[in-house]
Amino acid sequence: MVNYIFIIIIISFILTVKTVTVTIKNEKDFIEQLSKSSNKEVTLTIDGGITVTKEITLPSIMNKLFLIGKTSSTSKVAFKYPFNFGDNLEEIELKNIEVNGTLHFHNNKKITLDNIILNGNIDTDMNNSINDYIKFNKLIYRPTENTTFSHCINIIGNVEITDSNFTGGSSCQNRIINFNGLNKYYINIKNSNFTGEYQCSCLSITQSKKAYIQYSNFENGFSGKGMDGGHNNGGAFYIYNVYIFQGENLTFNNVTSLESGSIANVASDSYSSVFFNNITQKNTGNMEGMKDGGLIMKLVL
Repeated sequence: MVNYIFIIIIISFILTVKTVTVTIKNEKDFIEQLSKSSNKEVTLTIDGGITVTKEITLPSIMNKLFLIGKTSSTSKVAFKYPFNFGDNLEEIELKNIEVNGTLHFHNNKKITLDNIILNGNIDTDMNNSINDYIKFNKLIYRPTENTTFSHCINIIGNVEITDSNFTGGSSCQNRIINFNGLNKYYINIKNSNFTGEYQCSCLSITQSKKAYIQYSNFENGFSGKGMDGGHNNGGAFYIYNVYIFQGENLTFNNVTSLESGSIANVASDSYSSVFFNNITQKNTGNMEGMKDGGLIMKLVL
């Protein structure tokens, strides 16, 4: 009798999970499938180029959303308004798509961007949830022209970045990526490339329980006066209150700060450990007008 009841419960649970997979070729179908869906799990296969000219509110019943393209060169979505992934969504995946526009993530547990070209910016708010992961794999990032952000990518959560390329510019007023670990999250970066295009710095990492960056390249990063709350924050990295930071097999080329810390500014008001191993530094160092120096980095402890 016990086994019989157990089987009924399992079958009932499976039947309540409603999923749908739809191929999308135009804006009308894209909006309709997302805004009017009664399914908990939705997969949209993007076939061709789509421009979304209206704001979309996702149904509260939806908890998983997958936007899948054929290739990032043929499947494209352009958002006129920011696309908001609300806190009802536990899992999100974007794969094989070129995206133009702003992506907002709010208290989502699992986020994956796989083989994506993103022209725009990312903002996250994870203050009211426990994030499992945010994964960027084979991401090509470029900022939107004629639009400015303090940081082009604001990210909170357990972040894993692999085999990706990030380009900054005047649109990123301070850093390409600003990571805040809220004293509970980590960031791992591997086999990735960052260029500030001589107009912005690369990474800000704050309040992280661990940061591990390996086999990556940083070039043309510049931290100028008035940037990032000041001018002493490093040409490639600003590291603040990171419990453990490890940088291994990294290359820095043409990175500097106007006043101090050519590669990095490291600051902490609590216990921190910072390790750099096998670092190559080219065409960096003190520049004319650099007041505080710091051929490699500045430490504020």
